[in-house]
Amino acid sequence: MSPVVVALGLAAGSLLISQPLARASAPCNDGDASSGLFAMTCGDRLEAELREDSGQTVDQSGFGEGAEHREVRWERAPICAAWTMSGEYAAGVSVEFHGTIPVCGGAGEATPGVECTDGQVLQDPLWRSDPVSDTAYGPWRRVSNYTCTTDPIHALAIEAWQSMTIAPEGYVLQPDNGWATTHQGFYAIPNGEPQTATVTLAGTTVTLRATPTTWHWSSTDGDEYVHTTPSGGYESDDDPITFMPGERRIGWNLTTTWEGAYSLNGGDTWIDAPGTATTTSEQRSVHLYSPTPRLVDCDLGGNCASGQKAPTGAVPTLTDPDADGTDNYTVPDDDINTYLDKVGRG
Repeated sequence: MSPVVVALGLAAGSLLISQPLARASAPCNDGDASSGLFAMTCGDRLEAELREDSGQTVDQSGFGEGAEHREVRWERAPICAAWTMSGEYAAGVSVEFHGTIPVCGGAGEATPGVECTDGQVLQDPLWRSDPVSDTAYGPWRRVSNYTCTTDPIHALAIEAWQSMTIAPEGYVLQPDNGWATTHQGFYAIPNGEPQTATVTLAGTTVTLRATPTTWHWSSTDGDEYVHTTPSGGYESDDDPITFMPGERRIGWNLTTTWEGAYSLNGGDTWIDAPGTATTTSEQRSVHLYSPTPRLVDCDLGGNCASGQKAPTGAVPTLTDPDADGTDNYTVPDDDINTYLDKVGRG
């Protein structure tokens, strides 16, 4: 029994719908879209395999005169919902168009039925029109379904992320007065905020993002601390960073590890970029005191429980434990070791 053919007149071309349009001796199979755009081999149809950008001609003997000197036409276009039966999968639609492939109307495009992964983009079906003479082409036939392909923009975005300029992570110390005690220590609180940059790649606006994920703290004494979440400081339940006893000056360092991502839609969605980046923040100087407890019986007003007079003259304080009138933390870095040796605290 011959299939029923319904012809619809469209402004953009003539559409023939056949269920099926043609029954081939072997099933049709899409080519490998990842390595080029290929026609499919489909029973009694023309067997050809050529890249979209090759400009090749193929053996077209059997077509009209002059057809063998003309190139096959290729085009990508969506499948329209109006061409499908209710509940029909887009890949099953068999259609031909004379003239041009129509633009989808109010019903829009059919559901592709293909899901692409990160780094891939959905590619419209491939259509083919063969020359039938030196002046005319035959109808457009769909020769592939929707496919996923790797868009070159992703490789460009990853390369841009790998060369993105990332400012070293800023941070604050609590307390942040240039000194701390070894037993109470301090909190080191990084900014913890992502950094972004916008670049234009192949005509596409791409947003790059670097997000800090690991903070490696270290001192010139050899202390090391690795945090994967930023400290909350005084107002948190986090423990401060503490040190072994002994007054000294240390250099405090921070190395930050960053993970990357990029967005092709202004930051609405993000795609992870492979690899990480590191930055090293400027070293800071911190003076560590190791206070010595003293038993006293006098108050700050000079009143002593023993009835004796309070000592006169300079007395040791937390920041001037030598009572020489110099707050030790104010001594320059280049001079601190000599100074501590002089006062017997080195």
